[in-house]
This record gives sequence, structure tokens and C-alpha cells, in this order.
Amino acid sequence: MEDNFGEEYFEKGTLSGYHGYNFGKTFWKALVEDILETHHPKRVLDVGCAKGFLVECFLDFEIEAYGIDISSYALQHAPDHVRPFLKQVDITQEPIPFPDQYFDLITCLDVLEHLSELDHALTEMYRCLRKNGKIVIKVPNPEHPDARGDVTHITILSRKAWIELFVKYGFEVKVLPSKSRGKILKKLPFSNVTRRIAFMLRKRLDNYWFELTPLTTR
Repeated sequence: MEDNFGEEYFEKGTLSGYHGYNFGKTFWKALVEDILETHHPKRVLDVGCAKGFLVECFLDFEIEAYGIDISSYALQHAPDHVRPFLKQVDITQEPIPFPDQYFDLITCLDVLEHLSELDHALTEMYRCLRKNGKIVIKVPNPEHPDARGDVTHITILSRKAWIELFVKYGFEVKVLPSKSRGKILKKLPFSNVTRRIAFMLRKRLDNYWFELTPLTTR
């Protein structure tokens, strides 16, 4: 699976700009600011951290943060000062290398759709999350052209199917408004015209965002 996420994927594919430092850092900083308005985490894990931009942004806000990813290429190209906080992990079969209930926030953005097997990933995230912690998940809307345009997207589900799956693994589920619009979109380096067009095009096809909380019966 790691072979799918090397230089070709990160530097030459359709999402290469998304994984570039300038755009990526701007997007992740805006996202972290948005998350910190509603959550006040002390310790964060980013599952599928790629080059560690989101981890770096949490660190910039003096939040203890770590990241895991399957791609050795991405981890090797993370900023030097962020690399010590990142670990290579295959979330489909390897344990997250942290103790039980270690994190009060886990982010998992644009990751689950790449996995053919979700049992281990969801079980491990549940294990590492404290009792009142939160997991913020982003997955693609099946109707969006990007959902099936990426050959590495294996698991594409409806909103209802995702919710049923998360409940099965012991989570309460809250559907969040899309964070690709609103405050985050305003902060991205787009012209006003481009921003308005992006808003209209994505309004009905936005990605799904979920907030998961472990059931109190765990």
C-alpha cells in the first residue's frame, strides 16, 4: 500500500498543489484556528499526516501534537523540526504507537477513503482517545468528481453509511458543517471571484465532516 503514496502521488499528481508547502500550510493553519475555536486540545494526533503540515500548525499554537502516516516519502519530506513528532505506521494493521486514552483530539482528514480495511484503524483510534475526546474526520462526498477520480480512493460511502459504520465502532456521531467554505475559504489565497466560484461549485458536493465521541459506556 505504501507504494501508492510516493513521489508520484505527492509531487506530480492532481493533488500535488494540495500537498505543497505554501498552499498546504495556509489551509492547515486556517483549519487549526477553526478547530481551536470549538476544541481546546492539549494533545493531538493526526492520522494520515502526510508531510506533517497540520502537526506543524498545532505545534505553532503550542499544542502537543504528533502524526502518523504510511508514506516514508511524505515523512522524509516533512519540515525538519516537525519530523521528530511523526511516525511511520500502517493504520490498517499496525498499532498506533501511543498508550490507551492518550489523546483528547484525533484528526483523520482525507484518509479513510484510501483504506480497504477500516476495522483496525477505527479500533485503534478509539483505543487512543480519552473518554471525552473527539475525532474529526473528513471523507469525500461520493458525488464529487474527486471522490472517484483518485485511483487510491478505495472506500467511498454515503453519509448515512459512514454514520452507521462509526456507530458500530462505539462512537456518537455529529455531522459538522463543511470546513471548505466559510471562514477557511476566506483565508485561502484566492481572488474574490475564484472564492465565489469555488463556493458555488462545492456547495452541494462538499466533503463530509464528522465529529466522533466515544460512547460513555466504553
